[in-house]
Amino acid sequence: MILFDEIQKPILADNSDLLSEIPSAYRETISAIAQAQEQRDFQKTLHLSQQLEKKGADISLWALPMSIALLELGKTSSAESTIRKLYRKEPDDIIVSLHMAVCLQVSKKYQQAEEVLQKAWPPEFYIPFYYSTYGDVLENQMKLEEAYSMYHTVAMEYENGHDPGTVLMDGIFQRLIELGMVIGQDTVSGDVDAYIHFLEKQENTDSLQERVSENLVLFAHYLENPAYRPPFQKLAGYLRDSGFITLPIYRTTLRTAFESLESYAMREDRKISSFLMDLVLCSMNIGTEEDREIDRQAGLTEEEEEAIQKEEIQLLLRKYFSVRRLPGLLRDFEYLKAHYPYAYQSVQAIECELKDDPRRMSEDSLKQLMKKDGGTRSYYDHLYTELYESGTVVWDSDAGSLRHAGKKVGRNDPCPCGSGKKYKHCCGWNR
Repeated sequence: MILFDEIQKPILADNSDLLSEIPSAYRETISAIAQAQEQRDFQKTLHLSQQLEKKGADISLWALPMSIALLELGKTSSAESTIRKLYRKEPDDIIVSLHMAVCLQVSKKYQQAEEVLQKAWPPEFYIPFYYSTYGDVLENQMKLEEAYSMYHTVAMEYENGHDPGTVLMDGIFQRLIELGMVIGQDTVSGDVDAYIHFLEKQENTDSLQERVSENLVLFAHYLENPAYRPPFQKLAGYLRDSGFITLPIYRTTLRTAFESLESYAMREDRKISSFLMDLVLCSMNIGTEEDREIDRQAGLTEEEEEAIQKEEIQLLLRKYFSVRRLPGLLRDFEYLKAHYPYAYQSVQAIECELKDDPRRMSEDSLKQLMKKDGGTRSYYDHLYTELYESGTVVWDSDAGSLRHAGKKVGRNDPCPCGSGKKYKHCCGWNR
């Protein structure tokens, strides 16, 4: 929660100048506190700080480490009351002010935290955690442009050689990119470039892969806006081409990122029929066998299991319908393969089944569908009409093709499958 390299400066054990100013009766305990903080042993830090308080040591020697320990141990109210005593005594100390603001921030007292940080503005020396905390406090009050400015300061200082560490900087780039998308600024592309430059310098750890994957999922929520798709694709492309993502669970996230990009483009592509779109989305939502194995190992909630079962039924339904879309559907797959490779991968197995024995695939899908969903053939046939046949288009079961109600589909009519092609060049080409 707290970055100790920024707020424990007053009590560093190896700073002989600071230690020499501390009464000799407390020096050993002060050194032990610094050591315990370094080891993130907060229970010990709290115990030692309480010893100093009982011995009558000055509040400046024990209040800050005690408050830090209390906050890390989840005792937010006690942490706030402890640091407030020191803040009243030393309101101009930037480290004390920063921790006071952090306690208020954790308690969601954002306005009070902003007031504390504002009084300390500008800080006497550069503290990355001051700006990141200030940014978060402003963001939680919906002062988004001001928050962006605070985060941007940390990014600029990083470029100037002030590296606050991987965790903080990754968080800074996450906030910059998402805030840029929320506010609608033209900074997103540049911030993605800076983020990639940052990632190129980092050790590729499992925890960093996890954070980067979470960032991808977060940024994907804004792909509705076409302006953000190129920078998103640039980031995903870097992660793929550099081999940055190596763990299977996060490779799945990366693949899903590309699928998301393609799904937005497909929705705007007039050559993609609603049926093909549904088939692809159902396949994407279910994922690969590797995805399902990862899910099983991670353990799914009852709601997640139910959602997957519903998607499986939807996919079986489209597989049962697929034979009705021949031969046009096979040509759709070829188009998909050429323009949307990730979407194509999700339905490649279905294409193989259709080419091998379409009727068998349709009947097998129907059997599974009836078993899992409890419907009948006539029910699903009617459902197909409701979903994919317009009011003037019906399925002619005798002829085995689509036709207009009361009128045969003309060779130059738009194909009823929704491909946008003429009937003679689509589903009617072999009739």
